[in-house]
Amino acid sequence: MDIEDAEDRAAKLAQAFVELAGALASGYDVVELLDRLIQHCVHLLAVDAAGLVLADASGALKVMAATSEQARFLEVLQLHAHSGPCLDCYRTGQLVNVDDLTADGGRWPALANTAQHGGYRAVHAVPLKFQDQTLGAMNLFSIKPGGLGATDHTIAQALAEVATVAILGQRTIRHSGEVAEQPGRPQQPSDHRAGQGHARPAGRPGDGRRVRRPASACPAQQSTCHRRRPRRDRCHADLRCHERS
Repeated sequence: MDIEDAEDRAAKLAQAFVELAGALASGYDVVELLDRLIQHCVHLLAVDAAGLVLADASGALKVMAATSEQARFLEVLQLHAHSGPCLDCYRTGQLVNVDDLTADGGRWPALANTAQHGGYRAVHAVPLKFQDQTLGAMNLFSIKPGGLGATDHTIAQALAEVATVAILGQRTIRHSGEVAEQPGRPQQPSDHRAGQGHARPAGRPGDGRRVRRPASACPAQQSTCHRRRPRRDRCHADLRCHERS
């Protein structure tokens, strides 16, 4: 890589991380952010496709994002077979590099045959880790055999860390909202102080007023909306199941 190419790549890398950092700071849809993140993987790394799988509360992995239908199929194939680089990466919490599926196809014959039929010869799996917990794995597919360079490994790990932060942040936000919405939640000291010197809040016992539940909180409406929404929203539903751990 010459100096001009290196500078161009550095600029694209900086732009990608600025974009992702801005999304994290300003409020974000985690499924859309993960989708954008793996698109950046293809643009910034020497790979041709990428996918991301996330574990639910029981430890079962599900595909949350993929750059192509072929990449999604390869992810699903590994999950159904309970075998593959992505499973090994998740179970061990370590990077898994398969530089040539043709030479190493004996470990995962179904994956090797399908990947080669789709034109992919190499696969690299990067764990999504927080401390000792592995949340999932990011998988990178290449048409040409060969390993990732040291710089590509560093960038891939950095992107995986951004994905981990996004997932944990969304879980924290949702958990806080669920706790705040629990009926009969005892009043906190700060709540009591905030109410001093002001009109009595609506719905306080004895004031004759009733608190009306927002329409969006209606379980029936939520269920109806969920049935009408496409595959990306099914990823949101899967993510909410993951967050119940």
